[in-house]
Amino acid sequence: MKFKQLFLFACALFSASYAFGQAKGNINYNEANTNRNIQQEYKQKDTRPATDAGAPITHIPNNEYIDIEGSVLYNTKPDNLVAIFNVVQLGENASEVNRIANERINGFLSELVKIGIKQEQAFIDMISLIPVYEVEVEKKLFSKNYIEVPKGFELQKNIHVSFAEERKLNEILTAASQFEIYDIVRVDYIVNDSKKIHALMQDEAMAVITAKMEKFKKLGVNISANNRIAADNVNIVYPTDRYKQYQAFSSSSLDAAKKKITPQVTQVRKPVSYYYNKVNESTFDAIINPHVLEPVVQYIYTMKVRYPIDRVLPTPPAPKEKEFWILTPSGELKLIPR
Repeated sequence: MKFKQLFLFACALFSASYAFGQAKGNINYNEANTNRNIQQEYKQKDTRPATDAGAPITHIPNNEYIDIEGSVLYNTKPDNLVAIFNVVQLGENASEVNRIANERINGFLSELVKIGIKQEQAFIDMISLIPVYEVEVEKKLFSKNYIEVPKGFELQKNIHVSFAEERKLNEILTAASQFEIYDIVRVDYIVNDSKKIHALMQDEAMAVITAKMEKFKKLGVNISANNRIAADNVNIVYPTDRYKQYQAFSSSSLDAAKKKITPQVTQVRKPVSYYYNKVNESTFDAIINPHVLEPVVQYIYTMKVRYPIDRVLPTPPAPKEKEFWILTPSGELKLIPR
């Protein structure tokens, strides 16, 4: 059989990931297989039924009550960020390894001051100081043994750097690289006034529920204002939770197909890319700050209220009064007055 064309196409592979773009940190590579999907977890916690489109609906379990829900998404930029850098230093003895590590760290901190980050915005976290062993051969007359002997020490410290603007991270990375500090572990997003955000979302959710309730009243559903039951839930989604990784590449073997041979393919390492995947907005009744250009902290608030339904029973007809008639001797039928 003659093949005119043969294509082998490898589709994009998607898997959940915790890290995020420029500020994701290298922690992603260790957590790729254990990451949680925030949106899926949110759906599992939520007891509301969902339509095919995933949008919330009002639930009427029976003729006695009705569940009305309001869900709100709030997007906000962080007030502050904290980047964590890992420093590893090897040396022959403990004093030497600590001295060299401190020289690198102090040089990095000096560069941070030049770009506007004060010394009090950095914190040095001591992680570990452990001996390093190597294998030596111990030769005997008829045998030789391999034994481990201490050859030095390994020191690890973390540098926590606080800054206000995410764009500042590029300058921080440049300063770190000058002292061979390349491992950025993670970046944390900090929001100062979460209480204010919760209050705004609660007001918005109550407005949504009130509007839904009025619509049901217009449809003739008699919703009672008595004995109502309410519950709410708040979830915070950070950018570190919303990055996903994928591989996209295309491979073809046209020449091998024309020659009717089976090629010997040497696989090469395919690059892994990441993209920011914000929470799906179609599942919410209201969105505050909907326009998202950069990764943001996303607050999810849900309020559900159960209202009893007043069932108006029809008014029974009034009992008919009894009437008494008399038949006169002449054969005439007369009603006896009361």
